[in-house]
Amino acid sequence: MNDLIALGITVFVIGVLFMLTMLNVLNQYKHKADAAWNELDKQLIIRRDTVPCLLQSARIQDKRWDMLRDMRTELLKNDIPKDKRLDLEIKFGNAIEALLAIARNHEQINKNTSFLEAEKDLRHDTAVDIRAAYDKWEKYSREYDEKISKFPYSIASKIFRLKNA
Repeated sequence: MNDLIALGITVFVIGVLFMLTMLNVLNQYKHKADAAWNELDKQLIIRRDTVPCLLQSARIQDKRWDMLRDMRTELLKNDIPKDKRLDLEIKFGNAIEALLAIARNHEQINKNTSFLEAEKDLRHDTAVDIRAAYDKWEKYSREYDEKISKFPYSIASKIFRLKNA
């Protein structure tokens, strides 16, 4: 009888340790995905902070500039879910590209060094950094999501109520 109790306790302890090990592995994957999101967020903020300089130096009377300013204001809100935020950021990036193309047709703007510097930052440096950060976040998020959907990690993710990245 004592051997049966000892066996039961041993199996239970091994099970708990196994679950905690799986939780630790999942937390490591989640941490990588969260760190990559923070890096992407930082790059998106840099782009967002460059836009006022662009708008200030362009000084074109156009409704699209106001739309860009409004999109930036919307993105400054902190309570936007990730999926909606990414959609807004993509639209924001497309709006910036479209307005840069329009602004290039204005002779005064092409001579404005502040505008040209902001354009360079947005088109080259920041765009490359955003793309790299987005790819990294997408890779780590996919790894985490795949991990929590596979056995035996799927059991641990359900027990500990872990959600997709």
